[in-house]
Amino acid sequence: VLALCRLGLDLPVPDHVFVLGLESVFIRTVNYLESKIMADSAEEIAKHKRAYWIVGALLFVGTIITVAVARLDFLDLGAPGISAKDVIMGLLIATVKSALVALIFMHLNHEKGLIYKMLIFTCYFAFGMIVLMVYSLLDPIHAAF
Repeated sequence: VLALCRLGLDLPVPDHVFVLGLESVFIRTVNYLESKIMADSAEEIAKHKRAYWIVGALLFVGTIITVAVARLDFLDLGAPGISAKDVIMGLLIATVKSALVALIFMHLNHEKGLIYKMLIFTCYFAFGMIVLMVYSLLDPIHAAF
């Protein structure tokens, strides 16, 4: 919500924010966020643009590699056609690409350590749920019914 109310944008701030006496808190918060997020000089803007162009080029190359691994026979890692090794390679490439998007375009590379702890915690329990689901499918009692 605060990002939509920055100075210079046409989206208005709701009236109840000012009625409650939160105007100074709101303005200080917006100013703080702008100081942390916004680039102050042309050099910083150029640096950010350069990083975005590099990541965009890496995503493009990653897409070409993914298609090549899936379509070209000489890059086929396993048996002819799509095999488990091909799927693993495709998922590894997709993981690298999604990490680039999350870190650079979503600005997670500037986050505090808590966000990474929450991410690891979530992945740990998601992996645990997948293991439990696979384990339940391999249960011999389940197979009898």
